[in-house]
Amino acid sequence: DKFDLSSREYQANMLRSTGLLMKQFKSRHSVAQMCTTTTGKAASNVISKDELISKLVDATSLKKKDIGMVLQSFMDIIHEDVFIQGKELRIVKFGTFKQKNIASATRRNVSTGELFQSTGATSLAFKPSRTTFRTPK
Repeated sequence: DKFDLSSREYQANMLRSTGLLMKQFKSRHSVAQMCTTTTGKAASNVISKDELISKLVDATSLKKKDIGMVLQSFMDIIHEDVFIQGKELRIVKFGTFKQKNIASATRRNVSTGELFQSTGATSLAFKPSRTTFRTPK
């Protein structure tokens, strides 16, 4: 049931499928727009670290290297103080970063029905400021 991604038949089928999708749109759309329509998720909704740095360079008079260092330092502080030490980082009119502890629990393996004890975990949580990021009604 596996197929060879490099085979000519597979590549021809992919080209035909892409052509059919493009005809449905009746105009030229980007790949991100096609993915949004066909899968419900848009790759363009994600901003990478490099894109964020570029936007900050455009918005300020700082150099890309300097903004990259500031952003990396910010991420290091969040990792060390919040994730490792368990402190809460509250930035007024932005939000709060805090450690989230997930308790261990008894769970059931759905395949075998066997009970097992899951281990606890720690993750990072961010809660945006209600005053700044309130959704309009």
